[in-house]
Amino acid sequence: TIGRWPWTRVRWAEFMRKMNIYGAKVVAFDVFFPEDEVACNVESPDIALARSIEEFQSKEGHHVVIPYSMDVNEIPKENSFEELPDSLYNFIMDSQAAGGYNLNKHHVSKEVWPIDTIINANPLLGHIQATADIDGVFRHYYVVSNVDDIYFPSFAISIYEAFTGEKTKLVIQEGDGSRLIANNVEFPVNSKGALKISWLGDESQFQRVSIKDILNAPDDDQRMLFTLKDNIIFVASTAYGAHDLRHTPINPQTPGIFTHMNVVNQLITGQAYKPQSE
Repeated sequence: TIGRWPWTRVRWAEFMRKMNIYGAKVVAFDVFFPEDEVACNVESPDIALARSIEEFQSKEGHHVVIPYSMDVNEIPKENSFEELPDSLYNFIMDSQAAGGYNLNKHHVSKEVWPIDTIINANPLLGHIQATADIDGVFRHYYVVSNVDDIYFPSFAISIYEAFTGEKTKLVIQEGDGSRLIANNVEFPVNSKGALKISWLGDESQFQRVSIKDILNAPDDDQRMLFTLKDNIIFVASTAYGAHDLRHTPINPQTPGIFTHMNVVNQLITGQAYKPQSE
């Protein structure tokens, strides 16, 4: 209905205008913007989207979160940045390393790093990557990443902090004894920077609204206002053809966005797994 994918960023700019009108608090894009969009004899679609992000964030407490990818291998690949992008220094986490220990090292991938036009609109950034357990089921989430012994927040942490206004803290200890502190709750983090996900559910627990319906709704649509106002809006594809389906404990074909949603919910509600010894 909307047109061929990927959509022009003029469409995304119109979507952001609707988010502004309907009063969304946080818009989290599980969508990469790694290349310039070419247009002839019109304003750059990249500039249109960047301006819409700036307008949305001009309201106090309103934020847009944009993802990038992290390479979780200890040895960097050719597509990893040799030096940190300057914009990432704005997102260094509060961390405390006990006894000089650090988590496994990660590397920032160049492949889907946002273009400068989007970065310059000052969205929040959060890294995403996923690795299944040995049996092929996704139970863990890379919640923090260590890049040159500097720690950066995941997509879920950036969303949590944007929505709550609260900062997280990372306490690093030997082995799997590290903790992420959020909402006065300690979440165990393993040596890879991952926590165990407390799964609430997928579409049965989180409401889904079609972007088609949002774009076509009148600006004073009361249903959209009721649904979107003051909420976190996760933007993603759930189509089978998008190839972002994962085998999770709740569904063997879970769209990837629900992983982020469950972790954000976990941080907000304080649902932390603890060892049996505790």
